[in-house]
Amino acid sequence: MLNKILIIAIAFAIIVSPTFAQDIFKIDTKKSKVIWTGSKIGGRHEGTLQIKSGTITIKNGYLSTAEIIVDMNSIECTDLKDKTLNQKLVGHLKSADFFEVDKYPEAKFVITKPDRRLNQDYMVQGKLTIKDKTSDIKIPTTLIFEKDNKSFMTTVSFVFDRTKHDIKYGSEKFFKDIGDKAIYDEVDVLIELHATK
Repeated sequence: MLNKILIIAIAFAIIVSPTFAQDIFKIDTKKSKVIWTGSKIGGRHEGTLQIKSGTITIKNGYLSTAEIIVDMNSIECTDLKDKTLNQKLVGHLKSADFFEVDKYPEAKFVITKPDRRLNQDYMVQGKLTIKDKTSDIKIPTTLIFEKDNKSFMTTVSFVFDRTKHDIKYGSEKFFKDIGDKAIYDEVDVLIELHATK
């Protein structure tokens, strides 16, 4: 009799246990965009990159995991209007001095821990991989859901140290006598993400 009661209790517990709703949102690569800014002594350049693919997992209504793949071959400069100078800069950024896109055509950002602060406000911890080198990134972000909860957008902004990804060209850390030709190690990134179920 005791065994029967125990079996019934376990079965009831399984039935009434809360289910963990999990939704996979696919990043809309046409609406989403990446804007980068690199600075040097006396100036800076900025441009865009295209997101190749990505998914974001929402569990019980809150951010759980995410993976974003960026097409490094898509890098463009938006501030240089002279076509020749523009192509020269983009070609240099694609070369082995910088992102070496022939060998490393993709960059990746993965969320490892979404620390929720309030409502849909998070301090996201993740890993950024460029040229097969990975660094840790912390990003504050807020999810903004549409009324039907079938889509949302978020904007994230962060700075990464390019030298942690083996991009040393023009860095004062490695070229002490470079003077006013130095390029700062920090790269600013702004990402606007749109995602739908």
